[in-house]
Amino acid sequence: MQIYRKIIHFFCIKKNVEKMLTFVIIYFFIFKNIIELNDMSNLTKIWIIFKPIVLNKYIIVLFVYLIFVTFIADHNLILRWKTSRRINVLEKEYEYYEKEIKKNKLKISNLQNDKAYLEKFAREEYHMKKKGEVIFVMKE
Repeated sequence: MQIYRKIIHFFCIKKNVEKMLTFVIIYFFIFKNIIELNDMSNLTKIWIIFKPIVLNKYIIVLFVYLIFVTFIADHNLILRWKTSRRINVLEKEYEYYEKEIKKNKLKISNLQNDKAYLEKFAREEYHMKKKGEVIFVMKE
């Protein structure tokens, strides 16, 4: 019991009554169970336990920094996430169009160099015919 008097005396000398009361309440609440738990609301119990953590200046600064980086800054995390998703979509489109360009280049080279392919392409795509031919278009 003497150590408790020394702790209380130390806090009183420093004129930190709030810290003293917090220490006493937390000590009795957690270790001694002198305070009746049924008399206190759940929020009061939680606040008594987490008050020193929540009111820590480093925790407050960290919390403000995280909010700033996540929501407020010009290059915040939400904007970066949206931008990365957009980049992924654009990269997929780029790959698709690269494949299409390769197909079209191959088709152009075949049309320029191969007469049989040119004739087949003209008949299929533009429904062209030779003189005296009859074309039947069949729909499925």
